[in-house]
Amino acid sequence: MRAIDATDIKRHGSDACERSDDDQIDDDPIIVIDRRLQRLFTPEKKDEALKKTTAAIKQLEPLIEASGGPFCMGKEAHYADMHIFHHTSLALMLDGALLKDFPKTEALMAAVADLDGVKEYLAERPALIGVDENSDRKLVIDGVPHQTGFMPKP
Repeated sequence: MRAIDATDIKRHGSDACERSDDDQIDDDPIIVIDRRLQRLFTPEKKDEALKKTTAAIKQLEPLIEASGGPFCMGKEAHYADMHIFHHTSLALMLDGALLKDFPKTEALMAAVADLDGVKEYLAERPALIGVDENSDRKLVIDGVPHQTGFMPKP
């Protein structure tokens, strides 16, 4: 696993994560997961994105195993684990069986969900509806659906 660095920015422009599918970044499963999941919520791209996301998670499994797990870098959580958790949680909304063949990633998800602070947030976060439909996705806050990206005015 490697982070985007100055070399990537020089080679691919200021937004290295917005490279075309022709660019080879398959050695970076976290970046691949991120880029694929950004497209998941476009109905016509769902199957393609899930296929590529599954391939990226497959690359993640040996990384977690080599670290001793349950996190990407061993026993302590880092930003990469939060990143994977966020995007994989979104993918699981579209395919609840996504991790059935990936026990290390499934264990990472459970370990992140059990972290102090994360556990409390997950218990209280608003529900997200309309994810796997052709409708607008909305957050349900106090029983009222709201367009995502907007918080109700107090």
